Amino acid sequence: MDDLIDHLQHHTTNKCVIFHNQTNTRPLLAWLFTGQGSQYAGMGKELYRQYHVFRDAVNTCCHHLQNEFPESILDVIGYSNTPEHPDLINNTIYTQTTLFILEYALARLWETWGGVPDIVMGHSIGEYVGACIAGVFSLEEGLKLVSNRAKLMQSLPKNGAMAVVFASKPTVQKYIYDYQYEKDISIAAVNGPENIVISGKDDSVNQMIERLKTNNIVSLLLNVSHAFHSSLMTPMVSQFEQIANTIQFKAPQLKIVSNITGKIVTDEMSTASYWVDHIIKPVQFYPSIETIHKEQCHMFLEIGPKPILSGMGSRCLPDSKIKWMPSLTPDNPNLQLMKTLSGLYVNGVDIHWKNLFSKEYIPTINLPTYAFQRKKYWLKELDDQNKKMKSRTDPIHPFLKINQRHPLMIFSLRLLLICFLHRNLIFLIIQYWIILFFQQVVLSRCLLLLPMKCLVKVLF
Repeated sequence: MDDLIDHLQHHTTNKCVIFHNQTNTRPLLAWLFTGQGSQYAGMGKELYRQYHVFRDAVNTCCHHLQNEFPESILDVIGYSNTPEHPDLINNTIYTQTTLFILEYALARLWETWGGVPDIVMGHSIGEYVGACIAGVFSLEEGLKLVSNRAKLMQSLPKNGAMAVVFASKPTVQKYIYDYQYEKDISIAAVNGPENIVISGKDDSVNQMIERLKTNNIVSLLLNVSHAFHSSLMTPMVSQFEQIANTIQFKAPQLKIVSNITGKIVTDEMSTASYWVDHIIKPVQFYPSIETIHKEQCHMFLEIGPKPILSGMGSRCLPDSKIKWMPSLTPDNPNLQLMKTLSGLYVNGVDIHWKNLFSKEYIPTINLPTYAFQRKKYWLKELDDQNKKMKSRTDPIHPFLKINQRHPLMIFSLRLLLICFLHRNLIFLIIQYWIILFFQQVVLSRCLLLLPMKCLVKVLF
């Protein structure tokens, strides 16, 4: 509540007024599903408590995953009152599954409010949510793929590492080939024109970071458990392929951009082999963002626990006309959700306000069952005094019109001085009356300086 008051005061001070963009055509909206690394304990907890659409979606996912994990998913994600293992969410086996659940529930909530996408794209594990929303597979099948993918990856040896290199793709490729790292290091993601993620054996990755450092190329080692999107994932591919072959894939029902190609797909995702390749091949985030932009889409809504893709996307397309809108932030998720909702409305999205302001979310109180009687309650004496005060035009004291240099004023001051010097009984009496006179004059002048206000009528 305090944050809301502060923001209202800020907008009032800055005279901020929100206008709805009245356009004949609805602007195109893209959904971006965040990948691994954005998770944290308690993500979306306020939404789970407040919005039944979000809560029902999470509970449905958990119902499909009964007996799949040793720990309760609600406890791992932080929705229970006293989570026993708040760090479990950072284990790959739980990270990928909880991210899928959160983003799926968040997507259903946005659909209820009217923020339906025209095109979707996900980063790595986020693409599974995008494919589910697009109708490539059902929710139950998506959970089956994601949970088994996470389990298989968790079982792999932890001998890999990942790092982000702030250089162009050709530059990174040159280092890989020149120093013969082709077998040990792969490009895992192209996140921007000069934002390349490498993945592979930990020794080789560390060596390459040192070589980059000597040439003044900045790099950053990522805190991950495995070398995702690299050849180190190969041992789990065959088992995952067997699981993927049991899925009934369908053609997408809306536009979806592929992580593998960076282009809009038709039926490429509708095969098990696509999702097998998805494990090892790099994420083409930068080309994917460019593809969406070429579709004349200028609004990007990030579906995830924190704004990761919004920041990367804005560096890929540094255009002030493009709107990057995250759904949640760790510090104040509800406020961010409402800010993004208002941003969608301002930019022309038709929001379903009735679904937002339902009885479940907004507390109501009962109004009185009778009309106001408009009966007067006032003291007659005070009413008469008010009328006299309003009609009064004469000065309060007759001597107020006398100038300070008037002979009478000068004489009074001199007489007061004489009385003060002689101090006999007669002069003391005269002094007393002169002082009273001046007191009335001073007080009267002070009263005239004050504004005369009074209550006239009070009705109930």
